[in-house]
Amino acid sequence: MLNINIIRSQIYLYSILPALVEFINADLESRAMIAALDLCLCIKIMGQPAVAIEMRHGNAIFHPNFCGRSKINLLFITPRHLCAFFDGNNFKPPLVTSGCWRINCMRIFSQLTNKLSMILQGSPAATPMYTRLAFLVAGLSLSSLANFDPVSRNILNQIPHRVAEFVIDDADIQPIWFSSKNDVYQVGRGHSICVPDVTIRFADMKIANLALCSQIDTMAAIGARKIIIEGYVPLAERLGIVMERFDFFMKPGLVKS
Repeated sequence: MLNINIIRSQIYLYSILPALVEFINADLESRAMIAALDLCLCIKIMGQPAVAIEMRHGNAIFHPNFCGRSKINLLFITPRHLCAFFDGNNFKPPLVTSGCWRINCMRIFSQLTNKLSMILQGSPAATPMYTRLAFLVAGLSLSSLANFDPVSRNILNQIPHRVAEFVIDDADIQPIWFSSKNDVYQVGRGHSICVPDVTIRFADMKIANLALCSQIDTMAAIGARKIIIEGYVPLAERLGIVMERFDFFMKPGLVKS
């Protein structure tokens, strides 16, 4: 059964929030905004694992499956509650179970998410920052889609244990890997510890941006070697179809809290 809010909440927690951390660390103005902070902000849906963003002296770190102590704890009752908040519904605030007096920290967090939203929803004429963040969000979303979206699972369930890697050449951007094994799908940043069965390479930031914005003739780009697929092509094709599901779930609702 398709539960849109579960899928969207997973994408928010495990794709959008890591992109927020990436943005903070790459943007001088954002780093200045958190320069005086020394805390963890924990975000949790009731009954599910927590995640956290650690902000210390101008640097941010994302913690999945967070089990530590945090100075601010935001609790959402349901996935729908979290989605409503991150979609910009200010009448659906989280329960602040600790740190409610840290109003300035919450204000800074809101400002940072607004800055991220402006970039992700901006013109695809895109800055390098847009491409960096969109590439990260699209890649990390693969596990949420594959694990929770029945349509995506059906697309991938005929694929045996496989590893794929996405790379943008001539860019200072970490690759993203995807792994499928025993109906469990995982993603990560950097090169896979296993030799990938297929590598999808974009010639440069411009080509990656056009692909992310669905503004490129994929077959023509492959023919011109602007997109290079090395290895097990059926996996690359299926992952491309799964990535197209992202827009169905998330646009236009990208982080407006």
